[in-house]
Amino acid sequence: MSAALTAQTAGALDQAATAYEAALAMDPRCFDALHMLGVVRLQQGHAEHACRLLLQALPLQPLGHTALLRNLGLALAAVAKLRDVAAVAQAADVAPPRYLLHHTDLPALASDPPLVSVVAPCYNHARYVAQALASVMDQDYPSLELIVVDDGSTDDSVAIIRRTLAGAPLPYRIITHENRGAHAAINEGVSLATGRYIGILNTDDRYAPERVGIMVRALQHRDARWGFSKLTLIDGNDQPIRYGDTPEANALFAILDEMYRHGTASAAFSTANPALTSGNLFFDKSLWQELGGFQNLRYNHDWAFALAAVLQAEPCFVDEPLYHYRLHAGNTIKESTERARAEADALLLRWHRALETDAVVANASLERSLANRPANDFALMAKGAWNLVGTERLLGYADELGFSIER
Repeated sequence: MSAALTAQTAGALDQAATAYEAALAMDPRCFDALHMLGVVRLQQGHAEHACRLLLQALPLQPLGHTALLRNLGLALAAVAKLRDVAAVAQAADVAPPRYLLHHTDLPALASDPPLVSVVAPCYNHARYVAQALASVMDQDYPSLELIVVDDGSTDDSVAIIRRTLAGAPLPYRIITHENRGAHAAINEGVSLATGRYIGILNTDDRYAPERVGIMVRALQHRDARWGFSKLTLIDGNDQPIRYGDTPEANALFAILDEMYRHGTASAAFSTANPALTSGNLFFDKSLWQELGGFQNLRYNHDWAFALAAVLQAEPCFVDEPLYHYRLHAGNTIKESTERARAEADALLLRWHRALETDAVVANASLERSLANRPANDFALMAKGAWNLVGTERLLGYADELGFSIER
């Protein structure tokens, strides 16, 4: 077993498999050998063999063995993908292109466009805040107000904000207070907003010049209460970040790509956050009021807001890069990827459990999508989030895929 694990860790998968098989020849009921050989077979691309090994190991340990269940979920999702099982779970009456919008699909603005309030929370963004605020003043939309909420910055952010907005061509307010967290800064700004629609702009990011106008047109065209757009990634020096540049960027691009595999925009939020950031959210203020604002979460207040919003209303998605999301050393999520992931997992688990118990789904599009649960479940299993699927459904899928299970 020691030799097998050493080989597996070094990436010598054939050697590891041989060693695990030797261990099983000595003890066919060795849980660790069955489990790890299943993992090796999955790494080698033999998903069906992996499932059989993992299911053989299952009765040798309590069902609470989370690593085994996670790996079984990964293997089952790989089998489903190979057999194209997940494809049959898509709603027949909803195809992905149905919810994609482009500016060419939208009618022109009305002669009296509604007021939009841009809320810009800031915390120690002295390097970027002037550019962010300039991107609001450069909007081609005629009816704007700007509310900047500095959340206790300890750098020169406030001085730069005041200097940048001196003589601004639009109404603005600057609020300063002690540090309370991004959710509180956003909530305070929205509470002061007088516009019908709210756009968030994190002050280390920036808007595309046409963002506000297109988002207003999209929401009005679809009679939607909220929406978001495709975005681009930029670095601290304003250079575009492309797929392959960093593992962090690759993970974000994977989330964006997965968006297009869902039958509705709302369903995409059930496995990940395709908006990526609070700054990409654009919504009717009345929706914010109904939902009680943004929750007190350090890393995922934006996703929590979206998960609450999708229960009430289908978002519109503009398939154009109208938001520039900056990745830099000061991003809050970089404080602790582990804590951010744990917070996200807990958030998503609560949401899925609520759907199974007492959540009221007023959004008919989401309800239709969730009725096709296997597509969402396989997507979660492919991410390793077996716990959001649950042991019974996990084993049910193994049975449906034709694998024998010892109970």
